[in-house]
Amino acid sequence: MRFRCSTELSIMNYQLQIDDLKVWGKSNELSVINYQL
Repeated sequence: MRFRCSTELSIMNYQLQIDDLKVWGKSNELSVINYQL
């Protein structure tokens, strides 16, 4: 039971990191567009 719980937590953590990467990528693209303007 504890193992399953920790596995779900690590999966949630992983998804959060992916979301952070997406947000970072978006803000990065925005700054590149601003730079070109």
